[in-house]
Amino acid sequence: MGHPIFHLELAVRSCEGELRLNGFPVIPSLSSLSLPVSFAPPVNPYLAGARNTVELTLRSATAPDGHEAPFVAADFEMNVRRFEKGDIVEPGAGEIVTVVSLPDELRERIRKGERKPPVIISHAFANEMVDFSAELLDAPPFEDEEAVAGYAMHLRDLMAAGDVDALVAEYEPTIRVGATAYGNPYETIAQNTRQGLARFIRNGPELDFDRSDLAVRPYCGRRIWGLLRRGGLPFARSSGGRTRCVIYVAPRDSALRVVR
Repeated sequence: MGHPIFHLELAVRSCEGELRLNGFPVIPSLSSLSLPVSFAPPVNPYLAGARNTVELTLRSATAPDGHEAPFVAADFEMNVRRFEKGDIVEPGAGEIVTVVSLPDELRERIRKGERKPPVIISHAFANEMVDFSAELLDAPPFEDEEAVAGYAMHLRDLMAAGDVDALVAEYEPTIRVGATAYGNPYETIAQNTRQGLARFIRNGPELDFDRSDLAVRPYCGRRIWGLLRRGGLPFARSSGGRTRCVIYVAPRDSALRVVR
């Protein structure tokens, strides 16, 4: 048996969906005004073996004029599919692990306007082989928001200095997770990470922000923190915004590090 690769597919219609897997924001926002919109990311780094929980929050989509669109036609479908490493990932392929849809009774209440957004759907499922429950579910919460903000500024300074070696060292837990999650050699993931960070630095990241511009957010029961800027902007992005640097941090070996 090879190393399984799991993809989670979410399709929404006439609403906005936010999906967390074991507390992690796998799909922060997916919005549709009428026609279905779907996204199917690989999710191995966010799986917890026999203890997975998906939490999907449905809200009203925002129309072009800034007003909330009607919610009465809101609908969604979600599934997790298992692929073998090297398989072609395409719609309808792979082995179904679990399927979730809007319950008929709840759909009818939404249609009648009796159930207003937000609507939250929770669903449990299990997967084999890939299990990060020790990090996502069992690690002690980290409560020091100021320390997270301070670490964010440290990462900003390393980016501003173009210190790729130091950044790669901060990303070591992420590299380890990537190697374990997808069954790849550690050195391959480390080299890919180094190349990606070097390219990001060469493209001239926009780093003209200070601590007051940060909006750090807790996930996974405060076990992992996301680094954002106010207004939902990514922590760092290349000039022109074509490349975005999304960073999640947590304590590892008594120090904050980049973990996803």
